[in-house]
Amino acid sequence: MHTVHAYPESFGINSSCWTLKGIKQACHFTVSLSVSGLSKLLDRFGIHYKRARYYLHSRDLEYEAKLKSIQVNLAQYHPERRLIFFQDEHTVTNIAPLHCEYEQNGEYQRRVELPYTKQKQFRINAAINAFTGQFFSMVSSKVSVPRYIAFLQNLVEQNPNREIYLVQDNWPIHFHPDVLAALVPQKYQERIILPKSWSRIIPKKKYEKMCDLPIQLVLLPTYSPWLNPIEKCWKWLNQAIVNNNHFANDFISFKYKVQEVLDSLNRKNSEMLSYIGLTKERGIYSWPIALAKSYIYDG
Repeated sequence: MHTVHAYPESFGINSSCWTLKGIKQACHFTVSLSVSGLSKLLDRFGIHYKRARYYLHSRDLEYEAKLKSIQVNLAQYHPERRLIFFQDEHTVTNIAPLHCEYEQNGEYQRRVELPYTKQKQFRINAAINAFTGQFFSMVSSKVSVPRYIAFLQNLVEQNPNREIYLVQDNWPIHFHPDVLAALVPQKYQERIILPKSWSRIIPKKKYEKMCDLPIQLVLLPTYSPWLNPIEKCWKWLNQAIVNNNHFANDFISFKYKVQEVLDSLNRKNSEMLSYIGLTKERGIYSWPIALAKSYIYDG
């Protein structure tokens, strides 16, 4: 297995992909085997001819530090004092994504109507409680600074008398001077790249007067969507109401239907936690979640 996980070039083989001939050349104990014999041997070892897949690793130099910060905050969760949410934004349009469905044999396929007018869209700003699965959302035509602050206010109002730790990506709007003015002083120490012109922005007085939303921002590593479980909620939403939908030319009704589905998620939801991978026994967030739960039960 070590051999096929390495590149053929490291064994002096002028090829970018492994072949049976290349494996015979790299593994001397297989020289006496025929090609078909080697194939059967590999099959017995559980090694099969498989298509490669793309992957992307975050190029954030603070990747490990940011991941550790998320894990530490998860471990310090307490339902009555300190909550932790994963946050993200999502765009929904009136052009339905095509998806497989059950249909009769033959050439017939499910037909999905396209809109007569130009593409329309709305944005969803949402956060999910990492321990209860409760999903908080706000739908709007776009995510602006005022709309984002309104979302944060709503999140606090629905979770009163608790400190909230909000895990989110590095989109600059999350760190706009008006946003930071509306929050309690922040503890994060990671470097954030923001537009240079923002250094000259004076926060609006109405946000400065707030300055007490009990939310601490926790940064995800850049280019690391796999560390944000709420990303899978968008897949769930697509499967539930968006894929192959028949609302291409009734955008208002479509938006209403999506809102209905989102509202139904505003509750404790163990099924959603399982769907997004936060109940796995072996996962990147398994140990801090288990640690937090053990403290809660012991307390």
